[in-house]
Amino acid sequence: MAVTITTSPTATTAAAEVTLDITGQDAGRVGEFEVLSVPDGSAIPIGFILDVDGNRIIPTLDDTSTVFTPDVAGVYGVRASVVRIIDGTGGAHADDPVGQPQRIVESSVDGSVYVGQSMDLPIRTVRGDGATLRLIAVNATVRSAELVDPLTDISRVCILDSAVVAAVAALVGVSTAAGTLDVDFATDVTALRTAYLAHIAKTSADTHTAADTTNVTTREAVVGAVDASIADLNDLYDAMMGHLVAGTGGGTWHQNDDGYNAPLTAKAKTLGEAIVMKADLRERVYEAHRVKLGSPAVHGGADNTNTMAAPLPLPAAIVAFLNAIAAAAPTAPTGEQQGVANLEHGFGFVPTP
Repeated sequence: MAVTITTSPTATTAAAEVTLDITGQDAGRVGEFEVLSVPDGSAIPIGFILDVDGNRIIPTLDDTSTVFTPDVAGVYGVRASVVRIIDGTGGAHADDPVGQPQRIVESSVDGSVYVGQSMDLPIRTVRGDGATLRLIAVNATVRSAELVDPLTDISRVCILDSAVVAAVAALVGVSTAAGTLDVDFATDVTALRTAYLAHIAKTSADTHTAADTTNVTTREAVVGAVDASIADLNDLYDAMMGHLVAGTGGGTWHQNDDGYNAPLTAKAKTLGEAIVMKADLRERVYEAHRVKLGSPAVHGGADNTNTMAAPLPLPAAIVAFLNAIAAAAPTAPTGEQQGVANLEHGFGFVPTP
């Protein structure tokens, strides 16, 4: 029979017990486990898994599992052996090896134990609100997601918002690979730049009263170079702000300035800041602006041509949190008082220390 190693739970963190088990072995066998490799920083010795007293674990008949406690995050190489025990008979004396039980290794299989790493992405606004998006990655999959360490009471309450809770929960089970968690950064910056430049030139169906030839980007897009793409995104930030709000002496492409869809985040210096700002600029600014019509009127008609693809789970979670922070009159989450939410969002009050 094919023998495989299973781990329980499949999503674990350092210092938490993991049960290793063998499936597919015949009856009358035991499982023995060895550590073949450990991640950097681990103090677990290579060799047979030891108990808390530092002794080798000798399984009893039909026992196919053992408990293993990893000490740091990373990948542990393990080996499981199926051992058949033959009762010793015919020994001439008590210590005669012939009379001792014989342990015969029938088969072995190597595997890996993936111990999750906690990873943080700060989400900060120019107004001082924010929190940290904390994911636990196990191998190539997100196994836990939460917003922690709110900077303000508004931030704390926004973490409880039902749309935010749902968007953060949707991260669990998602692959950490680009294209699944989020679009490749440089590729998405280029796509946003392309859509924006097409939008500001659009005059059909009275989208703009005239093409905006002022707020064009000044940099050439460089796909694949992260630092260059951060600079491209910051350049796009400036161009978008000029397009949205030209002022009384500025451009003539909008019927009125769009003061509604301004970003909450600042321009980026690091990749993490750029990922957050890209989500903000992509969804809360550009996607909301291109369809902004009345009261007061901005466009004569919505631009339904130069669209961005729907956001993937990471930007969707970031934007849900930013939208909750930006809400002028939010509904207080369960357990929170509506009057407090009104005072915080509408008038800038903060809780008394």
